[in-house]
Amino acid sequence: MANQFLIKEKMADMKALSTSEIEALNLGTYSGVQLLGYYQKGDTPAPIEYYLTTTGVNNNGDTITSGSVILKANFEGKIIDALYYGISSTITTNNTQEQLQHLFNSKAIAINLPKGVTIEVSETLEVMTDHCVIRGNGFTLRQKDNSGMLGTGNGGKAILQLKGRGIKLYDITIDDNLDNNFVIENGYKIHACTPTTNPSGSSKYYGHSVLGINGDDILVDGITILGASWAGISVGPWGSNTKIKNPQVINCRVEQSYRDSISVHSADNALIENNYVLNAAHHMIHNYRNCTGTRITNNKCLQNFENLYIWHDNFSPSAGERTAIVVDHVSYADKTENTRVDNNYISSVGLEDFRIGITSQGWPIGLIIYNNTILRCSNGIFLTNGLPRGVSTIYSNTIRECIGGIRLASNFGGQTGGVTTPQVVNLNIIDNEIDAITDAIVFQGTQSQILNFYEKLNLNILANKIVGTPVYAFKQDFNFGSNTANNQINVLFGEGQNKSAGLITTATANKTEVTGSFNLKIEDYYTVNRDTIVWTQNIVPDQYYKIAEFKIRDGQRIAGEVKMFDNRMNVDTCRLHFMIKSASVISTVESSTPATNKTLIASNIYWIRTPLDGNGVYTYMLFIRGVVTDSNISATFSNLFISGTLLDEDVKFIKSATGVGSLPTGTGFLTTNPAIRSFNQATASSDTSTSPGTTYSQTEVQGILTELRDLKIKLRNAGVLAT
Repeated sequence: MANQFLIKEKMADMKALSTSEIEALNLGTYSGVQLLGYYQKGDTPAPIEYYLTTTGVNNNGDTITSGSVILKANFEGKIIDALYYGISSTITTNNTQEQLQHLFNSKAIAINLPKGVTIEVSETLEVMTDHCVIRGNGFTLRQKDNSGMLGTGNGGKAILQLKGRGIKLYDITIDDNLDNNFVIENGYKIHACTPTTNPSGSSKYYGHSVLGINGDDILVDGITILGASWAGISVGPWGSNTKIKNPQVINCRVEQSYRDSISVHSADNALIENNYVLNAAHHMIHNYRNCTGTRITNNKCLQNFENLYIWHDNFSPSAGERTAIVVDHVSYADKTENTRVDNNYISSVGLEDFRIGITSQGWPIGLIIYNNTILRCSNGIFLTNGLPRGVSTIYSNTIRECIGGIRLASNFGGQTGGVTTPQVVNLNIIDNEIDAITDAIVFQGTQSQILNFYEKLNLNILANKIVGTPVYAFKQDFNFGSNTANNQINVLFGEGQNKSAGLITTATANKTEVTGSFNLKIEDYYTVNRDTIVWTQNIVPDQYYKIAEFKIRDGQRIAGEVKMFDNRMNVDTCRLHFMIKSASVISTVESSTPATNKTLIASNIYWIRTPLDGNGVYTYMLFIRGVVTDSNISATFSNLFISGTLLDEDVKFIKSATGVGSLPTGTGFLTTNPAIRSFNQATASSDTSTSPGTTYSQTEVQGILTELRDLKIKLRNAGVLAT
């Protein structure tokens, strides 16, 4: 019988072993005890096997004391049910915080929780087991009334902390029970506050996070947070030099948060995707600091000012920051790099419900804000307290029914985040659709701030569509003056934009429609479908004017077209099609004007290729040459396609006011001209041959040949056929 188990139908029977059964276990008569159910036979997914041990404390789960013996089940690496610890949807005896913590300590790799069960919590629950999968099935954790977990600031106790590597948590509701958790301080009732908003005057924080993520490769999916007196889902170890990797927060719902609905700090490659966030006093999704590669995508952020929770006796909804998505960099040493905010939907009931749709502050590096929809905010996108460093892009966003569209503010008090050296900023605002009441795009600050804090500021505003009737389509609140050689603001307005709404702004604004040059930064594959206009001014005959530069690595290609016209009276137009691939260029010119008195012909258009540099890059330059005195030649780029790896300057569009007497020459330089294709109308070619009979005669064949030769001569004269 030594290989047999003592069989018990339920836990109560196993806890009440007889003296003879205990003796048989001690003698080795039985290998152990097999339990067929917890409360009744068959209520667990499978029988549970327990073995004698000499250590352990009864926990009504994996360790059981019966009489003088201790029995233990080994759940490490196994798939188990919460009922193995007596947590049940029908019998609530063991539905306690203590029993749930025993379950989480089981070292099982998968845990199934019962549907419809609520367990109240007054201490932080922790999951430490690596690669554990917890399926909630609609399970609820609820903070107890007056639990004492509120604490002060970040010292408050989270309800659930995930600390093991590779944990996956699904379909759990966590209720912060806001109404029944508060402190009374100097007669004031406080559910949450900051030192500056504490109504009692004590300068204390109050609040706590609800769900904490503090391990690598953790996924939370389908979690519902009902109220958060600080952060709803807090990703990363707060205030630590340690960073976690690859956290994911997807398909979650967070309602009524005080500080952050979802916050990310000290994390690499965080993914915040497809979450639904409703009503927050300060920030909904906050990428805070010491973060690299965060992606915030496909989230819905909805705000109703009138439904904000009243967090303390003196709380005013209008005093909160009320921002949907924040990319922060408050500590200059703890860098926030390569954040992507894309395809999010942000909407509120009234214009004041959200102060800002998407914002950045404190010099984040490499920020992309792409294809977001922002409705009814005071400001759609607001970059402040140090513009994003490196190369950053705001493109293809839709901003509707907002007071302000895109707002750039270089103004800040002191050296934000400890920054002590001037920064290099290349910021592109491209192809956004903006419906604003006051300013569609506004740049604020002072000249001294630009000079003190920016080594180079290259701001490119291109092909944005301004709809409605804003007071200003573009507003610049300061004059750069003459001491800003390194600072460029380049603004290009393409076709289809509303040019009637105050393009030239305040009296002090030093702004023209195109200034200097425009650098187009490319990531992976990008298409410019809207027209990009550059031009030359006051052409001097036989002078050469550069209008574009293209940088190409081996394997890259750029293809597109440029429409050019002599705008004396638009009498001379042509269209240049081109493809540049590594060390070659293919291009043709189509002309629509007679060959006489032409300004724009093949002999006046030049491609110059520079020698291959040390980084394996060719530079191609497009020049035009004018022959008509004082004419202006405009070039409109459109349908530009770029593929390949990123270069610092893939494409530069250049406004040339001054020509040069000769083209660049030297060892390795190559000059080519595109072929010209003329679409001038040929002179009439008469039908001289007679209609043939049933068989061709020699005279009929000769007539057809004569007519074809006449047609070829006239097509050559028109420039259609080569001579």
